[in-house]
Amino acid sequence: MSAQRKSITERIYKNIIAGDSVKRQALITGEFNFLASLVIFFTDFPFPKLMGIIALISSISYFIFYLTYHKIPEKRFTKVTGLLSAFAFIVLAAVIHLSGGITSPFIFLYFCVYIFENIGGIANRYSPYFGILSYTLVICLEFFGTLPVYSSGARAIYDSPLTTFIVSFSTVSFMATVAYSANLIYENVKNKLSSEAREREMLIAKYAQLEKQGNLGLIAHRVVHDMRTPLTLIKNYIKMSRKNEEIRNDERRFGAIQDSIDKLSQSMEAIVAYARKGQDYQSRQANICEIVENTITVMKFYSADIGYEFSVSKVENEKAYFNPSEFYTVIFNLLKNAVEAFEGEKNEKKLIKVNCREDEDFLFVEIFDNGPAFPENMLGAAFKDSFTTKKDGSGLGLMIVKDLCDQNDAQIKLENKGDKYGVLITLKLKKIAG
Repeated sequence: MSAQRKSITERIYKNIIAGDSVKRQALITGEFNFLASLVIFFTDFPFPKLMGIIALISSISYFIFYLTYHKIPEKRFTKVTGLLSAFAFIVLAAVIHLSGGITSPFIFLYFCVYIFENIGGIANRYSPYFGILSYTLVICLEFFGTLPVYSSGARAIYDSPLTTFIVSFSTVSFMATVAYSANLIYENVKNKLSSEAREREMLIAKYAQLEKQGNLGLIAHRVVHDMRTPLTLIKNYIKMSRKNEEIRNDERRFGAIQDSIDKLSQSMEAIVAYARKGQDYQSRQANICEIVENTITVMKFYSADIGYEFSVSKVENEKAYFNPSEFYTVIFNLLKNAVEAFEGEKNEKKLIKVNCREDEDFLFVEIFDNGPAFPENMLGAAFKDSFTTKKDGSGLGLMIVKDLCDQNDAQIKLENKGDKYGVLITLKLKKIAG
């Protein structure tokens, strides 16, 4: 993993998963140390009062970090938190020494530091070594008599070099295991986030591609549709005019007009044909269920508040005669229409169900949503030009879907499944023999 990719991944972890957890941990740690200092100062605590002073200084340091957290530049965040970890281990070393050395009941705090660091996304590779070094240094200095020993139990252990080695080595091994395990969990989460970030980028690109493809189709079909009707009228008018005895002698001019109209008609058909350029028998074979499932994955990303259910009912052969890119456009438009139908609705559970099934000769794709039903008097006009139930709709989406189905010898049917809510759209596709 490159340094830039690693930096981005760590930033994702810090912002998405860790968030302000480091800040919260600093506050909790500061409060814990402050309370500990009060207990040491005002109760018969069995350890030296110096621990209370250390706990108080530690709490002040964590409170300062908490108050200045959002002012720390991102490029210095790792360094600052690394210094805070080093400070924590220095404090822990002093606590371990004052509370019994090798028999201290506070050794578990080392483990807490390792775990909290990784939960907070602090990538400090020196932390395990620094923690182990601080602990080992205290034990060695006490063992060789450089530091005083405050615990009779610790003094008894230090009398036996072998026992001292076994106990300290076991503690260090356990510290290393906890540090490694916590870091391993952190790295796994980071890798998963990195993978999800790449998948998110792919979904964004796929959605943009489908939307762009749909918009180009809208423009092309609108241009062709708007021009085809007047051109047909002009051609019919010229045809009728040629029968008129008074003006048919001007055949040369009519012929030039007719040629221009024919060329314009050919250009319009080329707009539609361009999208189908290079298609042959093989390119019209689509894996229907796979395309449906992939499109649902894209739509889920943009409509997280809507539930999707995808099922395949005993489909052995998923291939049908339909240009794959055009089938993507069809499914995308139908799902997008279903999603947009929920706008302004207060359904407790917004649901889109998609099912693939087959019979002997055909594949069927059924798309059901529990959004508002179509007005009964408009069902027959749903696939016609300019039909829309949306305030800002163009009325071309379903028309293009119908046109693409016609071009691929497929059938589409729309029906209500309830008086007020529930719409079912069924696609019927010619199955390719296995």
